[in-house]
Amino acid sequence: QQQQQQQQQQQQQQGRRSALLAGVGAALAGRGPEAALALTGEEKRITQLFKNSAPSVMGISLRPPREGVPFAERAKDVVGSGFVWDDTHIITSLRVIDAASATPFVTIFDGGKGEEPRAFPATAVGADPVSRIAVLRVDDVPPGLMKPLPIGKAGDLRVGQDVFAIGNPYGLDHSLTRGVVSGLGRKIPGTHGVGGVIQVDASLSPGFSGGPLLDSSGAVVGVNAAAVPGGIFAGMGLAIPMETVSRRVADVIAKGFVSRPWLGAMFAEDGVTKELGVPGAMVLAVASGGPAAVAGLRPTHGGLLGDVVVEMAGVPVDSKDAVLDALADAVPGDVVSMSVLRPTDIAAEPAIQQVANTQEGATNGGQEVGFQKLQLEVKLGATASRLVIK
Repeated sequence: QQQQQQQQQQQQQQGRRSALLAGVGAALAGRGPEAALALTGEEKRITQLFKNSAPSVMGISLRPPREGVPFAERAKDVVGSGFVWDDTHIITSLRVIDAASATPFVTIFDGGKGEEPRAFPATAVGADPVSRIAVLRVDDVPPGLMKPLPIGKAGDLRVGQDVFAIGNPYGLDHSLTRGVVSGLGRKIPGTHGVGGVIQVDASLSPGFSGGPLLDSSGAVVGVNAAAVPGGIFAGMGLAIPMETVSRRVADVIAKGFVSRPWLGAMFAEDGVTKELGVPGAMVLAVASGGPAAVAGLRPTHGGLLGDVVVEMAGVPVDSKDAVLDALADAVPGDVVSMSVLRPTDIAAEPAIQQVANTQEGATNGGQEVGFQKLQLEVKLGATASRLVIK
């Protein structure tokens, strides 16, 4: 009897499964074969974003694309990606230019009209070695092929929101990857003065370098730098914020280089101020007649320690790199305020109002050191951040 009950239960389960499958089959049959491939609303939005953006993204290679060659050989020609800025200019990463020959080639697609991709020789206009951005120029492109992408604001990004990248990994043109913003305000090692770097979890292999990072509206919010310094994907990618890119690109297109503010001061290693127990950047030397010297910033000399900059342009300074970061948004000619602590020999200058160093009991050569608070203003000079492109 127990065996009969088990057989009846199995028959009932099989009946229910058959009825369910029959119902699904009937539903699909009634709606047509396309129902099995129906896109969700979210998928339709992403496919439309790709359709609108992909024609403005191009692959950059050492030579025109070669048909009929093994995949591994074709991949060796690929150096990265870029995207359209205006009718003649393409934005990319300096890494791409470093890897390319004197005449890189850009491959432009027609946006799905059925035509073969076309390769055009490009000329390097200039680059900014600090932000790692480069600009290419392409001439004699037929009208309508160079379609600039809309520019967004990296400052509006929030951790957790979707971002998209289109690139050319291993020569697989117009590859799309999706991720989320993992972090904001990062720094790429060695990029002094470039803050607000975007961290994403999208798979940004080296072929995505120089391509656009897009928000959900299809606006460019950053330029993909690399997976990580060294170009190996490790579950994260980095992108230079578009606000930084736009400023640098305008300079490069107009002059071939980037004009940056010049302070005219050299700072000591951070360990010096740590020994004094004062957070800040200590001045080692100033350029004669330079902005810092004219403002009255005192370097280390005659056995006296130099001024310690603790605030620049309203931004707290706790290291020499922080001085450069604080000037990231300044332009030559700006007048910037500085808060400094001027070390003084308490025994030699007892009349000066001192700011006591209560953290470490600072000494200089065995003598106690106090600090005089000063507020200075400096008019920034100009220096060219120039890269010679062979």
